[in-house]
Amino acid sequence: MKQKFVWYCSMLACAAFLVMAVRLYRLPVVELLSNLAGVLLLAASVACLSLLMAWLLSKFRRGDDDE
Repeated sequence: MKQKFVWYCSMLACAAFLVMAVRLYRLPVVELLSNLAGVLLLAASVACLSLLMAWLLSKFRRGDDDE
């Protein structure tokens, strides 16, 4: 229960920091969203490549047992 509370507090602090940065430094929200999209795209590509590598390794380790 305490970990969940700490997690919520940290997410609230991150959101407050982003709102402050947008207002104080006049950062364009579109630029922040495009950066977020880039990070999410990179993370998705890394996850897909990892899954592909794990699948290939499992295929090579099994050998030709399917026949």
